[in-house]
Amino acid sequence: MTELIKELIDQNLVIETGMGFSNTQGGRKPVLLELNKNRGIIIAIEIDFNKILFSIHLLNGEIVLFESKSKWLIKTQ
Repeated sequence: MTELIKELIDQNLVIETGMGFSNTQGGRKPVLLELNKNRGIIIAIEIDFNKILFSIHLLNGEIVLFESKSKWLIKTQ
């Protein structure tokens, strides 16, 4: 396991989920990893001429909140 992966595990950003299978030639079984979904969030905003999209996701991609506003008005002088 690389030092970078060890650091991510120590910071609880990555968690070990189990052991994989070794290939047909043998060798060491791989350690399976995934992002800790509860360790942070992703906020995405898309602003277009006719709409605004806003979403919040967990680190595993799970959508927590999604909002869409269409035909919003821009006041001009």
